[in-house]
Amino acid sequence: GLLLSLCAAATLLFVAGGYGFYRHQAKIIRAEKYEELQAIASLKVGQIAAWRKERMADARFVSTGIGGEDASRWIEARGDDALEAEIRSRGAMLMESYGYQNLIVAALDGRLLLSLDARLTELDLSARDLVAEVVASRSIVFGGLFHCPACDQVHLDVAAPILDGAGRATAVLILRTDPDKDLYPLIQFWPTSSESAETLLLRKD
Repeated sequence: GLLLSLCAAATLLFVAGGYGFYRHQAKIIRAEKYEELQAIASLKVGQIAAWRKERMADARFVSTGIGGEDASRWIEARGDDALEAEIRSRGAMLMESYGYQNLIVAALDGRLLLSLDARLTELDLSARDLVAEVVASRSIVFGGLFHCPACDQVHLDVAAPILDGAGRATAVLILRTDPDKDLYPLIQFWPTSSESAETLLLRKD
């Protein structure tokens, strides 16, 4: 009886000690993983912020590259084919150099003036709203992800005012990005080895 009681007590102590050790180790591992996730989240936020800053810098540079007196004269007259061809050529070179899906020039009222992608014949509501924001703020504006009915794809736009020689806004430049090739791989990349890691992109409406 005594021996059996001692064995039972020892077993209970062993189980209790093992359970306590398990909980302690689980707590340590959970804390380590939490710190790892925090570090990865900070890394991803920094990468996306840098990517966004680069896109805005591109918009500023490209809007200057196709802006100026030539662009202003073409926007006002819209009858000089040679000048339009020059602006298209200049825009295509800049678009290819910076890796954008499309380069668009819109009037201040949201009408489409130029698209290097021939499939686009009219700006959708999302792009027109973006143009209105640029006109109102006279600054570069980053748009949100949206589905384009013209090509049945998701796009991400950044827009900047096109200025004439006097610094007046005459039109709006839109640089269109394909997030499948540019943004999504950046979000989905996981810097550490993991079989269960996932990244979700959420939008608050």
